[in-house]
Amino acid sequence: MTAALVRQIRQEARYRERATVDKILLDLRHLAAIDREAIAKKRFYGLIRNLLTLIWMPLAFVSCATGFTATRLGIFSGLVGVVFFGWFLFFSWKRSRYNVLDLPDYRYQMAQRLIEMTRRDSDEYGLCHIQISFAPPKHPTRTESHPYRLGWKVEFYDDPWLLLQGQFLDGTHYSLTLREKCQIRKGRNLNGNQRVKPRNKGLELTLNLRCDRRYYGNFSQASQQLGKSIKLPAMTQVKDLQTKGRRVKIRAVVPSWQALKLQGSTPVKLSPEDDATIRALYRTITATFLSGYQFLNYARLQKKPLLG
Repeated sequence: MTAALVRQIRQEARYRERATVDKILLDLRHLAAIDREAIAKKRFYGLIRNLLTLIWMPLAFVSCATGFTATRLGIFSGLVGVVFFGWFLFFSWKRSRYNVLDLPDYRYQMAQRLIEMTRRDSDEYGLCHIQISFAPPKHPTRTESHPYRLGWKVEFYDDPWLLLQGQFLDGTHYSLTLREKCQIRKGRNLNGNQRVKPRNKGLELTLNLRCDRRYYGNFSQASQQLGKSIKLPAMTQVKDLQTKGRRVKIRAVVPSWQALKLQGSTPVKLSPEDDATIRALYRTITATFLSGYQFLNYARLQKKPLLG
């Protein structure tokens, strides 16, 4: 099983599965083991590469100082230096083989926490679909000129890295998408040097709920209540709320910063891998599910009894 996961990650840089919750959780634990092994292998091969560098550099210096063919010492040190340089390239290649397996651990850890949360109200043997992307986006969604720096451009990237779909015990189907948004600003400074400035713009979540009509009916009478039902953390920005037929859509953005430690009036910037950012994202996702079900419960109360 681990070999199949390694092959899938090497080929696609993602994990995709449609299976029971227990099977997916087992795979996520295997992903964590693969990640730990990749980190250990990179550290091991990197150490050997550095040791070879320490040996090869003096040999190269001796060869250059004495002349490669001038003396026996020069010939010997030159040949040994070539051998060590070959080993240096080999272990550098071995180390690079594990780059794709060195996964951003916050992604599979977040997926594990979300699956454990949703399984409480799901069928033990029900199927769940999950997709986790570990590769950064290759192409920008759009490119614009910098608003106030002449000759600079801004590239906008959209990275949908998690898709989680399943069904609760009441028949409600859910689909959760998480994506990172970032910008890369490129241009030349006053000295003519190329500059690249990446900026993380936040984590966006989209929750879609499709409900069983027997329980909740149509949302036409309760649609005005959706905005009142949304109770998310203070820093989360609600971007879109929709109801259509038996469907509910909630889209929100968790900013890339948290006001945990203030420097004057400016919050400290945090990366997506920061534990505080992950905790804030998990709280926001949990609150989004609860808010969606608060609206569903209101719609259920407003549902007219069936006649006949």
